[in-house]
Amino acid sequence: MTNLTGRQYEIMQSSIRLISEGGIQHFTIKALAESLGISEPAIYRHFSSKMDILLSMLTFTENEGKDFRETVNSESPSLHQIEIMFSRQAKLFTENPALSAIIFSEEIFQNDTRLSEKVLQLMNERQDIIYATLVRIQQVKEIRTDIDPEYLTLMIMGTLRLIISKWRLNKFSFDLEQEISRAWAALHNLLT
Repeated sequence: MTNLTGRQYEIMQSSIRLISEGGIQHFTIKALAESLGISEPAIYRHFSSKMDILLSMLTFTENEGKDFRETVNSESPSLHQIEIMFSRQAKLFTENPALSAIIFSEEIFQNDTRLSEKVLQLMNERQDIIYATLVRIQQVKEIRTDIDPEYLTLMIMGTLRLIISKWRLNKFSFDLEQEISRAWAALHNLLT
């Protein structure tokens, strides 16, 4: 599902909040209907199952990542492109804080093959894009060439993930965009 209706988006956002507040075990169609003030059958008019709602969350994140793919797929690779990705991820989660509970909690999807495969696909896609970009940047000697780009990719993705998880666990108590900007500055210094 790539294009959500207004009502589907509202249902998805309420679902994200429910999972963020009470975990996946508290995410039921009944609880969702109550949080929206509508009947359970009304939800089924927009989504055929709870699974489809969960898949819509992951698809929403995938669609948000399209801008990142377009940014890094230019002819002139640069470290600035990865910095843009960092800042876009910070903005996405700042605007949708509860989404961090979904994206960085893969264990909630481990019992469903469709969901776990989707999470793995998203993770691998971002990793492949960053890796390919770093390889191209190393070829033009903009960054260090003495470190395998695979490990540089893990450092970049791990840093982003850790900061967002820390922010979520601290109940969004610090400025995520500022913290990610500071982390990027440190990574930039390590890479160049």
